[in-house]
Amino acid sequence: MILKKLALGAALAVMAAASGSVALAQQEAPVRPAYVPQTGDYVPPTKRPDMNDWFIQRTKPTGTTPKRADGHPDLTGFWNLGFGSPVPEQGGRRKNEYFEPDQSALQRSGHYYLPFYKPEYWKKVTSLSFSKVDSDPAYGCDAEGVPRMGIPQKIIQADKEIWLYDGGETRIIPIGTRKLTEDDGDEAADKGISAAHWDGDVLVIDSVGFNGDTWLAWEGLFHTDRMKVTERLWRDGNILYYNFTVDDPTIFLRPWTSATQWKRQNPNNPTPNEGLPCLSADPKNIIDQYYRG
Repeated sequence: MILKKLALGAALAVMAAASGSVALAQQEAPVRPAYVPQTGDYVPPTKRPDMNDWFIQRTKPTGTTPKRADGHPDLTGFWNLGFGSPVPEQGGRRKNEYFEPDQSALQRSGHYYLPFYKPEYWKKVTSLSFSKVDSDPAYGCDAEGVPRMGIPQKIIQADKEIWLYDGGETRIIPIGTRKLTEDDGDEAADKGISAAHWDGDVLVIDSVGFNGDTWLAWEGLFHTDRMKVTERLWRDGNILYYNFTVDDPTIFLRPWTSATQWKRQNPNNPTPNEGLPCLSADPKNIIDQYYRG
């Protein structure tokens, strides 16, 4: 009996230590908001580690980061290579096997990085998320907008400007030559009005002046024309990293920072991935009328 008590005590001690380490990991993990897709109800944010964060922390870049004459990192290159990853897709494109909106609920509920919408807007997000393909503003060859364009496939960097190409559109952004003004915020563009500056080795791109006609992602994540976007690009050897923060106080509880995206440099590819030509089609002729990406 004494041995059983000692064994039980030791087991409890191990469980307590393990739970303590898990609690610490959860405490240090970024806060994620969440909602119930079936009802559209908002639930309090949870704290949980993200598999993409785990993978990035363990990814070892190769080579050195080249510097320009001004001392800043050179982001120039073709960034269209991935690498073997044990991490399942998070918040990317709906799978082809989902032919009804309710069948994709599991995929949506697995997304850790979602904006912090005010509770009264979650039902609208859900309604848009489970609507048909033509409700997506990007349907019919229209622009995806910022920050939905995501990490660039090709970058050309000069001292005072940078060119970002995502496979369909190009953004030309000044670096350190101007700051955003109040008038910029009154513009109405898909990609907004942007200005960049360096924060150490991180290129920070601030954008305002959006038209509110695009989504942040295919899951019905809408925004207003008062949105402000801060994008960050940095390089470590042969890997380019990218994330963004969206501040839309009209509909958000607080600013939302995305998951970090990454791509490997492709030194052997002379052209970026162009992708298939965009074809606008009647949704009635599409097999999966709920497929978006």
